[in-house]
Amino acid sequence: MKNIKKIAIPMRQKHLLSLLFLFISMGAFANDGTYFAAGNQLIPIQETDISVQKEILTVKKINNQFIEVAVYYEFFNPSKEKELIVGFEAISPSGDVEGAPKKGLHPYMRDFTVNMNGSPLKYQVAYVADSLYNQNGKIMNIDLANFDGSTSGNYVDFFYVYHFKAKFKKGMNIVKHTYTFDVSGGIDYNFQFDYVLTAANRWANKQIDDFTLNIEMEDFEDFYIDKTFFKRKDEWKIEGVGKVRDINATANSPLDCNALEFAVKSGKVSLSKEKLQPERRAFHL
Repeated sequence: MKNIKKIAIPMRQKHLLSLLFLFISMGAFANDGTYFAAGNQLIPIQETDISVQKEILTVKKINNQFIEVAVYYEFFNPSKEKELIVGFEAISPSGDVEGAPKKGLHPYMRDFTVNMNGSPLKYQVAYVADSLYNQNGKIMNIDLANFDGSTSGNYVDFFYVYHFKAKFKKGMNIVKHTYTFDVSGGIDYNFQFDYVLTAANRWANKQIDDFTLNIEMEDFEDFYIDKTFFKRKDEWKIEGVGKVRDINATANSPLDCNALEFAVKSGKVSLSKEKLQPERRAFHL
C-alpha cells in the first residue's frame, strides 16, 4: 500500500476513499504515516451454507479523530439451527504507533459489540500470524511471550481475530455489529480508513445480495472514491448539500484509477447495489 500524493483543493481538507487489493499487508506505511486499524466484515471460521442477504454499512467520522462503524446484517440459514465460530479480522497498527496490545485488545480499536437476534454476544481475542490460523475449525492463538516475530514497536508481526460463537436459527438471522477506532493519517493525506469488502466472499453466496454503504463525513470535506466496486457517479446519492464529479487517472495523476471526487458541505453520501461481488480487498477513506 503506497502513500497518496497531495491533490490541491483550496480551503478544504483532503481525504481519500478507494478500493484496494486482497488480504492483510503488514508494514503498510513507513514512519511518515500512522496506520491504526482497518474495518472488516464478519466471516465464518468454518465452511458454511449461510448466506449474506443484506448488509447496511455506516461509516461516520467524529471530530476528525475517530471512525465509528455500524453494520446491520441479514444472514439466511437454509438448514437446521447451527452454531458457528464467527470472526472479525483486525489488522495491527503500523507506522508512527505502538503496536503492542493494550489490555489484550487491539490498541486503537474499542467499543466492539455484536448483537444477534436481539441478544448481545460475548467475544474473545486471538493473536494470529498469518491467514492459516484456522485449523479444523479452531483458531490457533499464538503465545506472544514465545513468539519469534516482533510484538511491539512501530510494526508487529501478528494481527487480531475477535471471535465469538453465533447460533444461527433456521431462516433469517439479524446481526448488528459496531466498533470505533482512531483515524489513521500521514504527511500526504489528512486521514485514512480501510474497510475490507472481500470477506463477503467467504459466506455461501460469495456476494452481498443487497448492499448499502452510508458515509457520514463532517462538514465541508472533499474525498475520493476509486471506481472499483461501482462504475458511475449516478449510483451515488448525496443526502444534504454537496456535489460529485468524475476524476480520470492519467500518467501524471496521483490516482491509481478513475475515481469520483465528492465535495460535501453537509450531510452524507450513500450507495446501494444488488449482488455485490467484491473483487478487491477494501475501500479506504
